[in-house]
Amino acid sequence: MSVAWLTHHLPVEDTGGGKWLPGKYRGGAELSDQAYRDCAPPWIEIDLIPAAEWERALDHERIVITGTDMLSEEAMCVLAEREPMVFIHHEQDESGGRLQLINNAAPFVCHTPAHLERELLWTEPQWSELVLSHFDTSQCHNREKREFALWAARLHPLKGLNQAKFWAASAGFDLAIAYRSSREEVLNLMSFAEVFVHLPLNFESEGRAVMEAVISGCRIVTNKNVGLISVDGWDDPSRLKDMVDEAGTKFWEMVCR
Repeated sequence: MSVAWLTHHLPVEDTGGGKWLPGKYRGGAELSDQAYRDCAPPWIEIDLIPAAEWERALDHERIVITGTDMLSEEAMCVLAEREPMVFIHHEQDESGGRLQLINNAAPFVCHTPAHLERELLWTEPQWSELVLSHFDTSQCHNREKREFALWAARLHPLKGLNQAKFWAASAGFDLAIAYRSSREEVLNLMSFAEVFVHLPLNFESEGRAVMEAVISGCRIVTNKNVGLISVDGWDDPSRLKDMVDEAGTKFWEMVCR
């Protein structure tokens, strides 16, 4: 099967100035997309297409869209006619083209029930599904915990660093702060951290770092802005690990259905 993978969540080179996370990816959306592509069945041929070249997608048997931000209204209307799989990592801005694209999606996919509920306030997709991010859970370790809390995210005001500092001070925890660390360094800190603090100021469709922290055995301090907490069993490390491990298979079953 020939699959056009259309997205703006593409690998980018680190300029060394700290603009991107160490490595080739900007954040969780890029990492998740790559993990799905890495576990594609051998009979799938993927053509990774940037949003500006969307017309190339029309030459393929199946279209998968994992980012709509850079698509024009015309592009979304034309692509909608092909009933693509539309998988979004964050809340969508309302527009006529995006409404048509989501309503025609086969399927329309979100990470969590809380995110899907928000999108259904203004869309009526013919078919919707849920799937968590896929990643290698064997990289998450639950080691002997030490008495400190961890905050790890991009250094952005909406990520709630000040809120995490306030919580840690109130609870009497030392707070380790990781915002320029590699994923490997963050996972190592998670393996020892007693608490993982994530108190974002705006809604996040999932909260990938929270997932990694749960599987690493951390106690989670978070809020309703993290979509993951709407998933049944999200705070059970074993159950969440199973859902993440199965996410890649579930994703490709939806593509091939």
